[in-house]
Amino acid sequence: MSKILSFIALFPPIFKILFLLQYLSLINGEYVSHYNTAVLQHCSAIDVKDKIVELQCYAKCAADGARTVPELDSQVCYQQCRKTIHREPRRGFCPSKQDFTTQEVSPIQRLSCLDNCIYDADCPVVQKCCDIGCGPVCVDALGIREDALLPPIPKILKYKLTRGNKVELTIESSANSTYYCHVEVRYHFGVSFAERKLGAWQCQLVEKIAEISVGHSKRIDISFNLKPGHWYQARVAAINAYGFRGYSEPSAEFRLIHHPKPPKSPADLQVAAAAFDGRHYKLKITWCPSKSNLPIEKYKIIWSLYVRNKDESVITNEAYVKDVSITKRKS
Repeated sequence: MSKILSFIALFPPIFKILFLLQYLSLINGEYVSHYNTAVLQHCSAIDVKDKIVELQCYAKCAADGARTVPELDSQVCYQQCRKTIHREPRRGFCPSKQDFTTQEVSPIQRLSCLDNCIYDADCPVVQKCCDIGCGPVCVDALGIREDALLPPIPKILKYKLTRGNKVELTIESSANSTYYCHVEVRYHFGVSFAERKLGAWQCQLVEKIAEISVGHSKRIDISFNLKPGHWYQARVAAINAYGFRGYSEPSAEFRLIHHPKPPKSPADLQVAAAAFDGRHYKLKITWCPSKSNLPIEKYKIIWSLYVRNKDESVITNEAYVKDVSITKRKS
């Protein structure tokens, strides 16, 4: 299936019209775009919280000692875990109510006392659902970083850009139990790095290249694809059957050395419909856009108006349009 983008314009009937369609994209930061970067992420369809639950259940069912019924098939164990884990308490414990009542509570904090959670799973990352005196709210759990049942937080030691559009990360982990490395990335596109432009953290599919034991720790090399023209940061967590302590510090920013290629011109330009209302012609043109490394900012349409007179004068005009409407047809 290919996208057909349409643009409707009005022209006087005394002109013959010639269209030249050009393709505009964000190349090397020349234009500013407000495109939602979330749709470009590799795992945009996978919620981060769901992915963490998935890995925790895999770890729980991989360790026989963690299974409720050890003889259960791993897949059955996994399905049961997914159904019940959202009701299980997370590791760590809640602060005392006195820690909150003795502090100054802002109006915004008072608004958070409107029963915004029921289970710990309703809260982000490693927070817990705690009663602070005015109702259950999500707060940072205490004791997480020192919990011996949770794997230590890994470290990102370095990154290396390789051939193609890949980056390799070296991760150091001292966990000695069954665990999974969970990698997340955030990014923005542009010429220079700006932390304020980075999107939300999202899960990243990776490929493990090597794993080496160094003393009591392991060094793991992983790789994943990058998009040209984008700045990235990565972070990692170690997740086992009991959960995880939190994320590593974000890596240094990195991007591919080579610049993104300019997109090809849109194909199959057509005048799909034409109508005359007595004063103007109403034309609808369609085209199939090409793929691009970067989000398309806008399209440039150039048309020439040939006047029917003895001088045969030509008037050229142009317009910039965004995706006015999108339909689909079979390619």
